Amino acid sequence: MKRFLSLLALLTLVFFALPGNAHADTNDFTVDDFTGTYTLSRDDPQGALGVQERIHVTFTDSNHGIFRAIPKGYNGHPLHLHVTGVFRDGNREPYSTYTSNGNDVLKIGSASSTITGSHEYDINYRVVNVMRFPADHDELDWNINGTEWKQPFTRITAHFVVPADLAAKLKNGGCYTGQLGSLAHDCFVSSAGNTTTITTSRTLLPGENLTYSADFPLGSFTKPGLRDWWADNGLHAAVLVGLPLIAFIAAFRYWSKNGKDLKGRGTIIPEYGPPDNLRPAEVDVINHYQLGQNAISATIIDLAIRKYLKIIEGQSNGLMGLGKHKTYTLQRLPAPASDNLKPYEQIIYDGLFPSGDTTDIKDLQNKFYVTAGLVKAAIPAALASEGYVPKNVTSAGTVLSVAALLCVLVAFFLHSFLSLGLVVSAVILIFFGVLMPRRLQKGVDAKDAIAGLKMYMETAEKDRIAMLQSPDAPYAPKSAEPTKTVDLYEKLLPYAMVLGVEKQWSTQFAGIYTSPPDWYAGNWSTFNALYLADSISSSMNAMNASFAAPSSSGSGSGGGFSGGGGGGGGGGW
Repeated sequence: MKRFLSLLALLTLVFFALPGNAHADTNDFTVDDFTGTYTLSRDDPQGALGVQERIHVTFTDSNHGIFRAIPKGYNGHPLHLHVTGVFRDGNREPYSTYTSNGNDVLKIGSASSTITGSHEYDINYRVVNVMRFPADHDELDWNINGTEWKQPFTRITAHFVVPADLAAKLKNGGCYTGQLGSLAHDCFVSSAGNTTTITTSRTLLPGENLTYSADFPLGSFTKPGLRDWWADNGLHAAVLVGLPLIAFIAAFRYWSKNGKDLKGRGTIIPEYGPPDNLRPAEVDVINHYQLGQNAISATIIDLAIRKYLKIIEGQSNGLMGLGKHKTYTLQRLPAPASDNLKPYEQIIYDGLFPSGDTTDIKDLQNKFYVTAGLVKAAIPAALASEGYVPKNVTSAGTVLSVAALLCVLVAFFLHSFLSLGLVVSAVILIFFGVLMPRRLQKGVDAKDAIAGLKMYMETAEKDRIAMLQSPDAPYAPKSAEPTKTVDLYEKLLPYAMVLGVEKQWSTQFAGIYTSPPDWYAGNWSTFNALYLADSISSSMNAMNASFAAPSSSGSGSGGGFSGGGGGGGGGGW
């Protein structure tokens, strides 16, 4: 076996050492000469450049060709690159374009063939918006080769041809070499007529660039105005406004037809009990179309008040015996003969006591979420069968949500100005998706009654009397307020919890208890409704923490320096 493994290792070494298996480094080449001619004109009011680049390279390995990256924008304005011809060794060469790192990239060459040795590429193109406009002059800063090459440049020469009437006015013409931000001048500048020539005086290393900078008198070119902005950005603006507008109109019409609530009675009057004997969790779903955070906890309190179970508050020592914290235990009681559980209540009840007649709330952690999921589906289905909400109340916004997701996915792959318009459209679709669930007429009437119940429980007695006696108060046929008793307080306490007014409700019954209730056992030296509300609030927090599903864990700038002309570069492939 050892001899076999040794032979296998030797064969592997020989295989990878064979020349035919060497992997070519497509960026391992040199640029022997880079010569560019840049003709500046007023064909564009902000300056246009006609560019002819001749790039002489020597490949040491087999390559398909080269990349040439040209900045998409300059000084906040698009260059609108227009390629007029690409050649290799005097013959037209195939190329494709794509966008990367703020550049328009020309991928020059053929994927089906490779070349090596010395070759000459000619790239002809035109760009606009090439001038900068400081306060006191017009300025041209242009990167010749760009800062993003991984190859050295033996020699770079650039010829800048300016309009004849500007040749004599050109001033401060200079050149800069080196990495981005360098102020080095390893270059020569000479002028003849309306042509300025810049030549490097040393080999530029990978990442080093030659920049030409020249100033013209103020007004030589035209500073961009509103019309220019619209010409450059009008399509972007139309897309950014148009796509969200289309999304809004479509979503609004869909919502108006399928999601807009029917009209209620318009005037909310005090109510002294839940409509149609609805349970607290049902009230919560009618109010919010889904089960809220406190609905199951409120149901447990309701079951305790109705004598199905008892809640026992205790205390335990904290970590290392420091401090105390409350504990809560549920004790099953014999079912009352005069009461019946609704199907969703039976699901909760069975889930609370998976084994035995007592349950520590903390033991339900990472288990009870399965029961909670069943209840979240059961209550809307039951309310739909009773005519309060449509059958699709929990999925009414699915169509708009899917449309929003598609917008985001398309935006992710586009990486263009369309992306922002699609993202804004997605937000609009999600907004209307949230509004999509609606109630049927029975549900609308129930919601109005629930609002009246909340009004009754959250309004202090003196304010409620004043409100009912006001000449502007609406007629309330059920205005005979019930007498305050322990039974009334306990009956409506679970509803106060799902409506978020348990503190206001308990304040009105602060002195109603003469002894603690038999369904809630605690360690109190004194007892009243406010303390009970606080204790229940603590127990609800503990319950909600236990009912949650288990969580998972995981782990270009201005001129005057090299690179001030906006980037650019290239490479091999």
